[in-house]
Amino acid sequence: MEVSGNSIEPLWLGFETWRWMFWIELLPALLFFACLLLIPESPRYLAITNQHTKGMNVLGRLFGKNKASAIWQDIRTSIDNNSAIKITDVLNPNSSKLKAVIWIGIGLAVLQQLAGVNVVFYYGAVLWQAVGFSESDALLINIISGAISIVACFIALMLIDKIGRKPLLLIGSVGMTFSLFGIATAFANGTIGADGQLDLGSWSFTALLQVHLYVFFLIFHGAPSCGLCWGNVSQ
Repeated sequence: MEVSGNSIEPLWLGFETWRWMFWIELLPALLFFACLLLIPESPRYLAITNQHTKGMNVLGRLFGKNKASAIWQDIRTSIDNNSAIKITDVLNPNSSKLKAVIWIGIGLAVLQQLAGVNVVFYYGAVLWQAVGFSESDALLINIISGAISIVACFIALMLIDKIGRKPLLLIGSVGMTFSLFGIATAFANGTIGADGQLDLGSWSFTALLQVHLYVFFLIFHGAPSCGLCWGNVSQ
């Protein structure tokens, strides 16, 4: 922003700055694609397709050759004991209605969206500009929010198998509740300037802090679902 002035001004080759902001994302996307070509198949898939040698090699790289055989046997045992998955598995056999756990999962997903996550992640830059921050500062705040969500992911993944999924869900819910209350309080104490813009004044820092706390606890709230995969990474 310091180079071009704002997002709609030309930057390089006559193209607007906002276009370059999107195009620059091609670099990490291409790097991600290149790394995908180096990722081996999961041990569970290799076990299902009877690729013993490849499966043992992958497990050896992950856990060491001493543990590879035992883990491979556990995977084979779990596969042999699993029955074929059917759409009717989500139904209660006594009433032909969806099982309670399915409704709980649907409810968690719906409530996460209703808690306002899209406003922070998708419209954060617009939101901060609307309350008086410069375009450059608004974009920086959005970047900080993304960085905090990544850090929270790593913390949650390290804790999920130690304290369990339910405590993380509770911590996330309580944290989101208080941070959303703090956000509402900060914005309620703002004033409308002569230009029609909302001015938070001394409440600006409180709003920033509470939004980032909200992002942090939101990840904790969502960790129980993604942790199901992380907890079974060896399979």
